Amino acid sequence: MFNDITNVIVALEDEDVEGGHDEVPHPPPEHVPPLSAPSVGSSQVAPILVELGNMLLGAINYLSNGLQGFQVKVNDAFHSMSSRMSSLEDQIAQLITRFPSPPPPQED
Repeated sequence: MFNDITNVIVALEDEDVEGGHDEVPHPPPEHVPPLSAPSVGSSQVAPILVELGNMLLGAINYLSNGLQGFQVKVNDAFHSMSSRMSSLEDQIAQLITRFPSPPPPQED
């Protein structure tokens, strides 16, 4: 069962997701030794739980790093758009100064 989870995680890491999966930095995958079949003894349950916990923490760390890379890209895009909006506002202000202001409304 745990080997199946490990195989799924490795397969997901190897997939090329549309939109530049390879551009998001992530740590190198940790080596997870293969587990033996669990027995009913409590002395062997604890190492399996520790191994499962380590796998889950590794997956959480991997996802966290991926989200941080995504956040950096979003922030860069936002700042780029913000600077372009400032430039656009300046251009609109310059265009407005070239035209005379409209006459005030006339009262009947």
